[in-house]
Amino acid sequence: MKKALTLLLTVTPTMTALAKNTGAAPSPFAGNILPAIVAVGVFVVVMIVLKLKAWGPILEGLQAREGKIKGDLEAAQAAAQAAEARLKEYEAKLAAAAGEVHAMIEQGKVDTEHLVTRMKSEAATEITNLRARSEKDIAAAREQAIADVYAQAGELAVAVAGKILKRDMSGSDQAGLVSASLAELGKIS
Repeated sequence: MKKALTLLLTVTPTMTALAKNTGAAPSPFAGNILPAIVAVGVFVVVMIVLKLKAWGPILEGLQAREGKIKGDLEAAQAAAQAAEARLKEYEAKLAAAAGEVHAMIEQGKVDTEHLVTRMKSEAATEITNLRARSEKDIAAAREQAIADVYAQAGELAVAVAGKILKRDMSGSDQAGLVSASLAELGKIS
């Protein structure tokens, strides 16, 4: 390389001097082939120098840039895929949560129906028990009222009979008379 550069530097001034000596402008078509060979040689040397010194670093820079762009694209694609995966995961979780909410609502409806049914059943049982107690209380009160009426009727009958007989009856006589009267009234009613 250094040799080619040295040759170029020595040939160029020689060519320039030769062109000045002839007095005419050097032309590749003038019949003198030396300037054409020198021009081709200079071109080849410049190309070699450019290839060794300039194109290598430029090519390396372009390849590095291409690699960086490819890496950035791959990273962007990976990030997009990760975001899409996270979105699908989020949507799956959202769907699962919606399913759980639906299940909870349905369970709440079922529990409410069971509670309403149980409360109706308990209310019906309580009403039945209250009715039975009321009927027992009414029957007991009726029997008590009838017994009270019989007792008062018996006492009234004894009082009337005592006045009629004009004598006092003893407690045992009165109780026997009341029992007999009650028995008779019981047969009548």
